[in-house]
Amino acid sequence: MVGAATGPLVVVCGRLTPADADGLAALPAHSAHPVLLSAAPVEDALERAVATGWYAASIAPGVDLRDAWTRVSHADLVSAEFVHGRD
Repeated sequence: MVGAATGPLVVVCGRLTPADADGLAALPAHSAHPVLLSAAPVEDALERAVATGWYAASIAPGVDLRDAWTRVSHADLVSAEFVHGRD
């Protein structure tokens, strides 16, 4: 099925630039729950990803991975600031 949404899609990356986020922009439309976790988001990369449909959070050093996962896996229950990885 062309254009059909699949199950969850999880991308875990190191450095994420705004250009990377733009390059991933088409993927959320094909997933029931697209999750993007970045260890080193640059500038507004997470915001760009969220704008295209990703549930995105930073997993930079010092960020609790369990908390970041909760933010993106239950994004419908938390505010946009949490989805962006900010407290």
